[in-house]
Amino acid sequence: MEPFGDLSSRDTHLLGVLASLVERLRFWSRRLRQPAAPSRWQEVLVALLDDFFTGVESEEQYSLVQLRETIGRFGATCSRAGFTEPLEQNLVRAWLEHALNGAPAPYPFLSGQVTFCNMVPMRAIPFRVLCLLGMNDGDFPRVQRPLSFDLMAREPRIGDRNRRDDDRYLFLEALLSAREHLHISWIGRDQRDMSLLPPSVVVSELRDYIDRSSVAAGAGNSSVSDTPSVSDTLPVSALLTVEYPLQPFSASCFTGTVYRSHAAHWLPPRDPRVDSPAFVRQALSDPGDDSGPGGAWESVDINLLARFWSHPVRFFLQERLGLRLWVGEEALAENEPFAPDALERYQLARQSVDCLLSGREPGECSRRLRARGLLPHGGFGESLMAELYDRTSFLVRNLSMLGQERREPVSVDLDVAGIRLVGTLDGLHAKGLVTWRPTRWKGGDLIRLWVLHLVLNLAAPEGTGHRSFHLATDSVLSLQPVETAREQLAELLHWYQCGLREPLHFFPGTSLAWARARRTGRGAEQREAEKVWYDSFKTPGEQQDLAYRIALRGRDPLDQGFRELTRIWDPVLDVLEEDDAAA
Repeated sequence: MEPFGDLSSRDTHLLGVLASLVERLRFWSRRLRQPAAPSRWQEVLVALLDDFFTGVESEEQYSLVQLRETIGRFGATCSRAGFTEPLEQNLVRAWLEHALNGAPAPYPFLSGQVTFCNMVPMRAIPFRVLCLLGMNDGDFPRVQRPLSFDLMAREPRIGDRNRRDDDRYLFLEALLSAREHLHISWIGRDQRDMSLLPPSVVVSELRDYIDRSSVAAGAGNSSVSDTPSVSDTLPVSALLTVEYPLQPFSASCFTGTVYRSHAAHWLPPRDPRVDSPAFVRQALSDPGDDSGPGGAWESVDINLLARFWSHPVRFFLQERLGLRLWVGEEALAENEPFAPDALERYQLARQSVDCLLSGREPGECSRRLRARGLLPHGGFGESLMAELYDRTSFLVRNLSMLGQERREPVSVDLDVAGIRLVGTLDGLHAKGLVTWRPTRWKGGDLIRLWVLHLVLNLAAPEGTGHRSFHLATDSVLSLQPVETAREQLAELLHWYQCGLREPLHFFPGTSLAWARARRTGRGAEQREAEKVWYDSFKTPGEQQDLAYRIALRGRDPLDQGFRELTRIWDPVLDVLEEDDAAA
């Protein structure tokens, strides 16, 4: 086990609670291994409950009472049998498992404001409101399928019990128990074709009886008008029936006509271009000499410029408005995670690649990650590491080839269109500039590489190539030398200044799809861009980014400004080479 070095002061309390829990578990593990008499086991188990379950909520009190009663029955059973010999832990555990897995003790029938129960005989207790749920055709009355050796079903006689007749009597008892309101529900539409489905036969008979014996209030008074009223055209049972939407996300749930839903998570999303006010109504003023990101307005750091172009909208929110898009801490999972999520898999892949590039064997890298508690236990962790090594083998192989002749970082100080471009250019090798990420490449990776590539072509030291590479798990991106690097940087700096005044409608993935489709000449730019921007069946679109949802509110993201900015990709695509093989 390796030491954990990233513990903040606010987490020390949680570490103390965990240490206390582990210590108590060790204590009780040692104590429960010792054989003891039944009476002693009863005392130990009760003390165990008191030690771990103090101050529990009222919802859990009933379960604790059941546990204590089961422990009491264990002691009473042994006492009645006159058994006082010491018992091993496995015998006591087997008895408790059998007792707890048996028929549960019945809950109190009238235990709260709302009572849920089955329809059983002799329970005709009056209630103000009575609800019968699931009264579907074929489900009630219940169908009793006789066994092959059931002689009573083979040769029925008068007086034999009939389950369907019993259910019909239960339905009559339920009707008599309702004092003020009776609610009966059933699935009235087919989930596939929305065709009508009948209710239970007893419900149909009740509706027929209501239609024959009752008349709606106001029926027959339409003689003064030529138009018949609703009560004249519909039977009484139809007036008493409310048809609710079959699905909770139905549009009729939110129109407020018959049924109004309050479930906000099913509410259809509003069109931000129509229903929401604009987040930024006009361009901001130029930042002052010392208020711009990274320092003065006339001086730009190259890494800051690269970060801007990888996500201009987020950069605007963070650097110009000071808005931090933090995601709240999630609650601890109640179940053990046997597989890491996407972010954890990315971090594991990056650490495993770093470990392999340092010259260690895969087995040693796996042991180090397991010692740090980053891998699932057992075969789950071994399977995960095997998958990661297989997925990153292409990346590691190419990094080993390109990283053989590494160069020292270079300080950069350039004058481009009156703007001073400064910073440190890192990741240099004999063949040029190399960046990598242990995942599939995205538009943000390519535009960031393009910014650094232009700087490389203006400030490459002697003995360093003028090509740039981005290595991903699926391919190697290569940019050839550029003769107009200064002009291209000047254009990027111009749009950088515009992006500090208002959100720039440049979305790396969507704009790249538009630019690539434009080069084919088929006129499919809009369609290809929408495939990336909007959600598909399994993949969320680029529009789901929180920064876009905030900054682009009240605007059309794929407007004319977006189309103009897609031209930034043209010189990139002119020198881009993509190869799935080794570089």
